[in-house]
Amino acid sequence: MRLTGVVGIFTDPTHVIHYTSNDEVRQEFTIIYRAEPIGGAPTTSDESTSVEWVPVERISNLTMDPSQRKRIDWALTKAETYINPEAR
Repeated sequence: MRLTGVVGIFTDPTHVIHYTSNDEVRQEFTIIYRAEPIGGAPTTSDESTSVEWVPVERISNLTMDPSQRKRIDWALTKAETYINPEAR
């Protein structure tokens, strides 16, 4: 991949994850980059058991968490970097 920009930094202060193994509570965040493929193929890992390139026209049919849908919709419809409006 060749990075071409930043889509945004996404987080939600009301969405926290409680790890019961060590009683840690985290507010997760995601940084999403714009990129273009320059070679290679999608590869699975311990965290990703299925990986594939998906044509844009198939995205609306995929099942996903609303927070993931928000990130993808922003990337596909906006040119500017996402900044949480409530934080401005």
